[in-house]
Amino acid sequence: MRGIDVSRWQAELDIGAAAEAGCGFVILKVTEGAAIKDPMAPVHYTRAGRAGVPTGGYCYSHALTSEQARLEAAYLLEAIGGFPMPLGLYLDLEEPEQLALSREKLLEIVRAFCAEVRGAGYLPGVYGSEYNLWAKIGPGDLPEDVLIWTAHYGRAPDMPCDLWQSTDQGRLPGYDGPVDLDEVRSERFRRLVIGGGSGGTLEELCDLTQRQAEIIKKQAAENARLRRLLDEKEETCI
Repeated sequence: MRGIDVSRWQAELDIGAAAEAGCGFVILKVTEGAAIKDPMAPVHYTRAGRAGVPTGGYCYSHALTSEQARLEAAYLLEAIGGFPMPLGLYLDLEEPEQLALSREKLLEIVRAFCAEVRGAGYLPGVYGSEYNLWAKIGPGDLPEDVLIWTAHYGRAPDMPCDLWQSTDQGRLPGYDGPVDLDEVRSERFRRLVIGGGSGGTLEELCDLTQRQAEIIKKQAAENARLRRLLDEKEETCI
């Protein structure tokens, strides 16, 4: 099962066409640090909703302390505004200054961000390169509910993860430029995609918390509402 992650650099991406070609999910860049919102996040979210594609979101982090990580999480949550993100909210750690920090400092940053996201009712996650971030900290250092998103190009990662970013040079119908491609690497993430895209059933999602199941149901309802509104608008234009 494959999906993509997108930002303002993919402003012209047709998520509907990508979905028809097999794209099963989208992770959106929502914020950068605690002061910049990606202007395309609402547009990509709406396009994904119309296509029935489940979404997650991420913050490109500049945090060097746990307090800064909490501020970034708060800003991300404010930008989302309570909308469903059933595939989780991720802290993207790849700045050189961050990777130069000690293992203990990195874990403080990750745990602070994840606690804020978890407290708001979303699944927390962390993105990083297998050879950089994940060489310093490992999935075993984090709570079990934290989703692990690994970047490793050329071949599958050696480490266990939920999501694998396999390339930044992917190609999809509906867009002329390169796009990041991601592959599902765990059963729990596969279930998140199934539930977020179709509404699923709570039986199919039995390993998820009740709170997360409610988030999934809300996005399915929001997807259906967006499709109805757009269909009604198209009918009035005929």
